[in-house]
Amino acid sequence: MNGYERRTQQKRKAIIQAAQELFIKRGITGVTVNEIAVRAGVSQVTVFKYFGDKMTLAREAMMERFNESMAAADELLEQNIPFSEKIQWIIDKNKQSIDIVGESFLHSIDDPPMKQIINEFLTVRAVPWYEKLIKEGKKEGAIDESIPTEAIMAYIFALLPVLSSPEHIKKGREYYTGLMKLFFNGLISK
Repeated sequence: MNGYERRTQQKRKAIIQAAQELFIKRGITGVTVNEIAVRAGVSQVTVFKYFGDKMTLAREAMMERFNESMAAADELLEQNIPFSEKIQWIIDKNKQSIDIVGESFLHSIDDPPMKQIINEFLTVRAVPWYEKLIKEGKKEGAIDESIPTEAIMAYIFALLPVLSSPEHIKKGREYYTGLMKLFFNGLISK
């Protein structure tokens, strides 16, 4: 990689990181391209040159962030540990995520462009992941095999708005952890 390519890659990375930080704090509509450019140490023209428009940048920045999270989840599925430990990992990871993004992310969840990106992520990455997790849970006997996977997925997606609702997250970590345990323990057979 020559010097020009290296600088280009560094600028793209700086723009994406700046966009992620700002979008998580204030949502996509609450952030201007100028603010992203200033935070990344580049001009607005550079942002437009690399991404074309703010929505393209938002999609790429947030999908990268979400995919980083999914990489750890993918590794979890590959581990040879009991299903119950995998569920505990998911609960713990959700607690950590809330602690990391905190109150600032709550504002961005209601942002329509952010909702669109989150829904795209759920459809493309999360649904297949949960289907693998369910299959594994059934194989291990931790999830009742008589429950169709489609029904479990409907259950998950019916509860996602509750689990991601700012009013529920704001009630605190213990409350949210309780919701997560209730959510998953409803799937686990005794």
